Amino acid sequence: MNLTLRCETLLEALSLHARAGRVVTFVADDDASVPMTYAEIERQARRLARALIAAGLARGEVVPMVLPTSAEFVVSFFGILMAGGTPSPLGLPAGFGDIDNFGRRTATICRFLKAKRIIVSPGLADAATSGVDVVAIVDPLGLEGPDDVVLPEITAEDVALVQCTSGSTGVPKGVVLTHTNVLANVHQVGLGVTAKDDDVVVAWLPLNHDMGLIGSLLFSIYWSLELILLSPVTFLRRPVSWLSAISRHRGTLSPAPNFAYAYVAARTKDADLAGLDLSSWRVAFCGAEPIAPHTMRTFQDRFAVAGLQPDVVLPCYGLAEACLAVTFRPVRAPLAADCLDRNLLAAGRAKFGDGGTGPVVNVVSCGSALPGTEVAVRDVDGGELPEMCVGRIVVRGPSIMREYLFDEVRTSETIDEDGWLATGDLGYLRDGELYVTGREKDVIILRGKNFVPSEFEWAAEQVPGVRRGNAVAFGVASPVLGTEMLVLACETEITDSVAREELKRRVVSHVMQETGIRPDTVHLVGKERLPKTTSGKLQRSRAKQAYVEEKPSQAWRLF
Repeated sequence: MNLTLRCETLLEALSLHARAGRVVTFVADDDASVPMTYAEIERQARRLARALIAAGLARGEVVPMVLPTSAEFVVSFFGILMAGGTPSPLGLPAGFGDIDNFGRRTATICRFLKAKRIIVSPGLADAATSGVDVVAIVDPLGLEGPDDVVLPEITAEDVALVQCTSGSTGVPKGVVLTHTNVLANVHQVGLGVTAKDDDVVVAWLPLNHDMGLIGSLLFSIYWSLELILLSPVTFLRRPVSWLSAISRHRGTLSPAPNFAYAYVAARTKDADLAGLDLSSWRVAFCGAEPIAPHTMRTFQDRFAVAGLQPDVVLPCYGLAEACLAVTFRPVRAPLAADCLDRNLLAAGRAKFGDGGTGPVVNVVSCGSALPGTEVAVRDVDGGELPEMCVGRIVVRGPSIMREYLFDEVRTSETIDEDGWLATGDLGYLRDGELYVTGREKDVIILRGKNFVPSEFEWAAEQVPGVRRGNAVAFGVASPVLGTEMLVLACETEITDSVAREELKRRVVSHVMQETGIRPDTVHLVGKERLPKTTSGKLQRSRAKQAYVEEKPSQAWRLF
């Protein structure tokens, strides 16, 4: 299927819709709203672009951005594009205690990108540039180049974005996306949810995250929609602020990972429900991590009293190498989850549990491929598997990245000559819909059977005392047993030694009860001590490495 895009570049989309009077509204911590029109974004971006060119920015130069959700971020992103450069948004520090790790991480990525300059918040400039030769730009809105500076012509195949991730090993990967890639994906998403002129997008995800940048900001600009942006910090401190913004601004579309739906349901008090009206919310995108049926049902039940419509949650699947989205469930379709025999799933067969006493696992349908994209499941030799057989998920379509930056070998290993991209994920197809069972490299092999870690992690997180969304499972080879041992590392705020030992026992018991597998070890760590990627995803391989190397002073830092 050939997609007929509305425009050829992101800059054309901004310019085209600047005349429509659309607005991006930034919501402050105190709920105060600061609107900025598309036209103002375009005007200020043009000023910045001229200043960047006058300062020597070369065409194609990658410019890292370390900025919070703000007008500075949006203007900088489009200003870099207008100047012929390539923006690469990076993550902010995870907290006050993360500033040293943030500095090392940012410096590593700047060197990898061969960056000459970085646009960064004033308070982070010293940390971001320590040990690396880059120029820090701390006031992008205050820059203005000469009027006679000529802006370059930008084409559809120019690079629009480098999505940088530390990956599971900490080695940077630069996902190179063209304007065509990004526009194709936001077009597909719009078709998937039947985007309407009166849709209002409400988002709190950081703009260095693909669901925040592409799925919220660039999607809204392409489809000329009103956009409400909250700070991720505001959401984490006061999760009901997300729902309040939807209620106040009559939001219709809003994305979030699975953990956010569990978090807001658990942290919203009955008193907070007074005055909330969520009846306008028609699509609640859920992706970026494994989706738990229990979480979705709890969220729906919790906020039904506030007018949340039934089946508003839309499970989806995607990855950075495909810009963002690959598959969607139909809008307002009931949640679909397979209850599978765990032992057969470990052997590569997706067979429904028979209702007996054997262990089962629930796997949510992430829907079918978006228009113009193809999804297949293959075996280790590349042969296509029939439905209900677990294998390697591969995708092909117009949103697939051009390459990994500076890495021809990894690119050729990931994208074959026919354009199929190996996602690194495992799953199966049923009735044309995709069910994701885990990551290929994260598989835990216990006594000759393969297990995906997410089910162990989900079970551990249900135990009171374990921080939601902060448990990792991995296998550690045991020469004595001749197989892997199952290790669970869980964050907790409990400090009393007796209470911690009791928590370990409860985690072992609950995981055994839910999965049929008894963890060999439960390792408790403090709040925000599990290693994470720049986008906030837990890094199982780094947690495993730290555990095996037994470096307690370094093992459980927030990377």
